[in-house]
Amino acid sequence: VGDFDEAAILYHLSITSARDHRFICEEAIANELAAHFQMERGRNDLSMLLLGQSIECYETWGAVKKAERLKSHCREKQSLKAARC
Repeated sequence: VGDFDEAAILYHLSITSARDHRFICEEAIANELAAHFQMERGRNDLSMLLLGQSIECYETWGAVKKAERLKSHCREKQSLKAARC
């Protein structure tokens, strides 16, 4: 139970606010959390887009190991998606 549309809007606002204020670490985290939220809703394409943005932010921030872990996670998800086709 919950208002998923409102939650999606709030994730978007969080990402936008962090970007507008140049808080790269918060933007990275907000993108990652939004990606997991969308993945749980079955919106895998949007989730992958958000994870890609998160990875870029983590790399810019200097959190290289975190970016590498997310890249690995993306590759695993893509492999599962390809196996289902």
